[in-house]
Amino acid sequence: KALMIMRTFTVLTYNILFGKAVSVLPELCSTYKPDVVCLQEFEISVDAIAEVEKQGYYLADYSHSFFKYFRLYGLATFYNKKTLKPKDGEVITLSRSFYEMILFFFPRVNKQRTVLKTTFIHLASQAELDVYNLHLTFHGTNQTRRKQLTCTMRTIEKADKDRIIVAGDFNYPYHRKSLEKLITDNNLKEATSNLLYTLENRLLGLFRIRLKPDYILYRGFTHVETIRDENRSSDHFPLIARFSW
Repeated sequence: KALMIMRTFTVLTYNILFGKAVSVLPELCSTYKPDVVCLQEFEISVDAIAEVEKQGYYLADYSHSFFKYFRLYGLATFYNKKTLKPKDGEVITLSRSFYEMILFFFPRVNKQRTVLKTTFIHLASQAELDVYNLHLTFHGTNQTRRKQLTCTMRTIEKADKDRIIVAGDFNYPYHRKSLEKLITDNNLKEATSNLLYTLENRLLGLFRIRLKPDYILYRGFTHVETIRDENRSSDHFPLIARFSW
C-alpha cells in the first residue's frame, strides 16, 4: 500500500499597530513556527524588515498604506525559506472610501489600499498555493469593504488555484452576514469561526470593547486549528491557523 504523507501549513496574521508589536514577532515565530507571516501596519523600512529576517523569515512582498509619525506603514508578507519558495506576486489595488478620496490630495498621508498576493511553492510537495495578505479600509462603510473584497475575490477566481489562504484585518466587526455570504459564494471557508473576538480595547480606560475585524479564510486545505495568542502588544491579537492536506 502507498504511504500517505500528511502535509502541513501554518499561517500567522497580525496587525502590529504601526510597528508597536514588532518586538514580539521573534517569540511568536519561535513558538508557532509559521510558514507564512502576514503583517498589517508594518513599518516599511530596512531596519524593520531586517528585524523580522533575523528570525529566519524572508520578505516576499510589501506595499505602502499609511504615512504616519513621519514613517511609512503597510502590508508585509514573510515566508519560511525552509518550507516555501516564492514563485511570483501581485499587488492588487483596491477602491477608496469617500474619506480616502479626500486624502488622495494628500498622498504623503494616505496611500491607496492594496492586497498582497504571493504564489508559493511548498518545497516538500512542490504544490503551489496562493496567500493573500490584506488590510481593508477603516475609514468607510461595509459597502466599501465589500467592494474591496469583491475585487480580491475576482483575482482569486481568475487565478483558479486549488490551495488559497486569505488573511488579515478585514475591518468588518459588525453586520457580518454579508461578509459570510461573500465568503461562501466564493467557495472559501473561515478558519477563524471559533473566535468571538480578535481585538480588544478599553473605552475611557474602563469599558472593555471586543470586536472581530481579523479573519483567516482558506480553500483546498483541511483546517486543523486556529489559535488566538493572548499577547497584548497591539490592540489586535496574533492569529495562528494550522492546515493540512
